[in-house]
Amino acid sequence: MEREAFCVKCRQKRVMIEPREIVNRRKVRMLQGDCGTCNKKINTFIRKPTGTVTFAKTRRPPKGRTEAPPSNPEKPASPRSTGADSS
Repeated sequence: MEREAFCVKCRQKRVMIEPREIVNRRKVRMLQGDCGTCNKKINTFIRKPTGTVTFAKTRRPPKGRTEAPPSNPEKPASPRSTGADSS
């Protein structure tokens, strides 16, 4: 099966010459080969098989904070938050 990828130099989809599977630095599988016209490197992503489940990364709390800051119940409420008219 001939694999096609978009060539940035030719600005068209071109057939890959000698496609090989690589894994980029983000751990994503890709096919890399040479353009059949200009011989520059072209890449295309490999789709995951259907039925695979990917898990979202959970967000970690910022460094230095282990819990929410304590609230101060003795602090008086500001006049704006009480709803009283100043007129």
